[in-house]
Amino acid sequence: MSSKRLLRAWPGLVLLCSATLSPQMPPQPARLVIDSDPSGAALTINGVSRGERTNATLNVSPGSYKVSVGASGGTPHCAGTLAIKVNSGQTATWLCTGTSWAKEGSIQ
Repeated sequence: MSSKRLLRAWPGLVLLCSATLSPQMPPQPARLVIDSDPSGAALTINGVSRGERTNATLNVSPGSYKVSVGASGGTPHCAGTLAIKVNSGQTATWLCTGTSWAKEGSIQ
């Protein structure tokens, strides 16, 4: 959308300004899919346990997240914390194999 407007700065001085405006869309949500084998492990996102357990699909805002899976009743505990960055409209899928993390599609 193009818009033109006359602006009067001082008596006798007229400025013509032109601007192109484009609609701004809010960012699309992203998704984190965190699976484990076996499923049912406690899931922590950015250091906060929200009560979810693996296998979980979470709708999140685009951004960076730190994910950890904790042992509970024999369920997996992956080494360390996984840093994941998801963009608008993207789905990031990770599997905790019990000792390490594997990105979807990289498991042989």
